[in-house]
Amino acid sequence: MRPWPMIPGKPHRHVIVAALLILTGCAAEVPVQSFPQITFRHLQPIDLRVADIRVDPIPPDPVPNDVTAGLPASPALALTQWARDRLRLAGSTRATARFTILAARVLRKDLEVEGGLTAVFKKQVDQRFDGVVEAEIEIVGERGLRRAMARAKAERVITVREDDTIAERRRKLFEMTEKMMADFDKEMEKAIRRHFVEWLF
Repeated sequence: MRPWPMIPGKPHRHVIVAALLILTGCAAEVPVQSFPQITFRHLQPIDLRVADIRVDPIPPDPVPNDVTAGLPASPALALTQWARDRLRLAGSTRATARFTILAARVLRKDLEVEGGLTAVFKKQVDQRFDGVVEAEIEIVGERGLRRAMARAKAERVITVREDDTIAERRRKLFEMTEKMMADFDKEMEKAIRRHFVEWLF
């Protein structure tokens, strides 16, 4: 059979078509995951008798085994969103409410698994993820003095098995962050109701 003529310096169009088919096939095999943004717009805003609300969106520095940057939902962004959705200006004073992130991270710990022949026949838990979110709200008067403070912290722990797929692990991590933020919301609202009595509208 006569070979296809090749043009020097240019890939043959049949080679291009084959390469595109291979790339398309590979892309189709990779599951695309999308996760919703964690918001709190469905909850009643908390009206504060302040002239300004400042949100510090900068999370603390990472620590060893910190996997926060690779999470499907950032705890720091979720905390920032909480402040924007739940805190609302009500005026009547010249004070400022300052929301500061104290902790927003998830740490991974590799666990020991059994070896040998028996380990082949069972699926073991091989990793643990410890999550924590913590923030505080300060009411600062016009002279820069702190008038009130509320703080809340929430923690969650999950484990994954060695046979969990990447998609399953990411889903579990998203659900952990979502539940952790729900816990934080409850704790922070209780702290605000307790310590900000004169600053609630």
